[in-house]
Amino acid sequence: PFTVQGGAEAMKHAKCRMNPVAGVLLAVLLLWQAGLSGCDFSAPALYTATYMDVFDTVLTLRIASTSRTAADNAAAAVHARMLKLHREFDIYHDWAGMNNLKTVNDHAGDGKPIPVSEDILNLLELGRVAFDFSDGQVNICMGSVLSLWHTARETETLPDAAALERAARHTAPHALLTDTATGTVCLTDPDARLDVGAIAKGYAAACAADILRGRVESGELTGVLMELGGQVLALGTRPDGSAWTVGVRDPRPDDGILREPPVGASLATCAVKDMSVVTSGTDQRGFFTADGVRYHHLIDPQTLYPGTRYLSVTVFVPDYAVCRFGSRTVEATAIADALSTALFLLPQEEGGELLSSVPGAYALWVTADGKIIKSDGWGMPS
Repeated sequence: PFTVQGGAEAMKHAKCRMNPVAGVLLAVLLLWQAGLSGCDFSAPALYTATYMDVFDTVLTLRIASTSRTAADNAAAAVHARMLKLHREFDIYHDWAGMNNLKTVNDHAGDGKPIPVSEDILNLLELGRVAFDFSDGQVNICMGSVLSLWHTARETETLPDAAALERAARHTAPHALLTDTATGTVCLTDPDARLDVGAIAKGYAAACAADILRGRVESGELTGVLMELGGQVLALGTRPDGSAWTVGVRDPRPDDGILREPPVGASLATCAVKDMSVVTSGTDQRGFFTADGVRYHHLIDPQTLYPGTRYLSVTVFVPDYAVCRFGSRTVEATAIADALSTALFLLPQEEGGELLSSVPGAYALWVTADGKIIKSDGWGMPS
């Protein structure tokens, strides 16, 4: 059965900054925060490290620990792991000394099996799991279609409908062949392309959890709050022993579209411990407006256009949960990213059924007309 593997590489970590990520859908509401310090403390303090070089977003680690050295080592280990995954999963750039997903795309249709890392093989298997449990809403073989929308966001011009239809003929998952025995990957369709944007950060969060979980359980760290774009991983507790507090932001704050007033600066807040929290939404990444219509990056495989049911969907999954889909097993943290995408594209009833297959998971939907829907099990703080 499929499981996500973790690990760490040694790398000197980047300069730390105190500025939080602006514009992401998940706002972390920290009631206590301390800056970097050169000293160790008998009581836990909060250390913050920010990196700007992974997954085209900002990686922020808030680490509660009695030791700055322990916090620095944890941050460096996570950053090194994320940097390696970023390069392996990159579909836009070549990196010296490795075959990555761009390499696989570049050799589509030439019949040449490409040797790849174990992480790439695991990620592609995760993509197959996501395709099955989402009924095709999450498809890592949709790169031919998604590349047209990538260009559209850059040029702020709608893609040609006929071009989208042509590209959609080359999104069949059976074009992706993997061989775990030889460690190779091959795309048999010359016009097929991989795009793992819906699953990569979830896999990365699971790898980070593998690095951090033991350090928290041993007491080396009190807790960690990691933000990677719209993905949050909350392990352990804040320095004062309380749970981390996560807020779900208004996805369209300038429109006044929401029917319910916000809770402070957020639509809702939730106390979380040992959880992954992921938002898929219309303003999480690039979007553009054409003829008065807003076009975002979450593309419905059925219509080939951005999904229209919701403004955002946020899912909460226990980090410790294990999900079984048929004969395959996967960590809940690893599929949280794909799960939020699937719930964004599926009708609410179908999305709720899918959500119920993940032990302990709950979600919040913001519909296109501003209605807020909370699933069963939603935990609001007192």
